[in-house]
Amino acid sequence: MEYNLADLWECVADTVPEREAFIFGALRLTYSDAENRINRLAHHLLESGVQPGDRVALYLFNG
Repeated sequence: MEYNLADLWECVADTVPEREAFIFGALRLTYSDAENRINRLAHHLLESGVQPGDRVALYLFNG
């Protein structure tokens, strides 16, 4: 059986939704909180015309 990062994320998020997934200074996101934000972004991308399989560039602060 093959897994990708999204499959592994879903498995962990479903198993321990209230465990902290991201900690950045005072910001702490549980898997459930992160999953909600990820899904909102995914829906926004779909509404903007991005289709599954399309490549999306990220422009992030390096710091």
